[in-house]
Amino acid sequence: GIEYMINSDMVGRLRDNRLQLSGTGTAAEWDGILDTPIHGLDIKKDPAGVGPSDQTSFYYKDLPVLHLFTGTHNDYHKPTDDADKINYKGIKYFRIYPFRSSSLFFIILSCGLN
Repeated sequence: GIEYMINSDMVGRLRDNRLQLSGTGTAAEWDGILDTPIHGLDIKKDPAGVGPSDQTSFYYKDLPVLHLFTGTHNDYHKPTDDADKINYKGIKYFRIYPFRSSSLFFIILSCGLN
């Protein structure tokens, strides 16, 4: 079955190396995993599992969640939000490799892997 949900909605516009991680309080394991610095990103952690994106419905089903978010922008939910505005160098930080081992959750946010 499903054991956790990682939502990487809205990560294409990384600016100033800032990332918001919501849902950090939804599993005890997240704290230990996410205390490790990740690629020099300035990470703001929010323990809440509820927010304006897809992770909320999973949280309401008692699943641990994480929502990766790089912030809103002027093109948010507009037809002008085109591929030429994506920060392709920044988005590579958010390749997510989830796996499970011994009932602990591990997430590796990897940069530059082919």
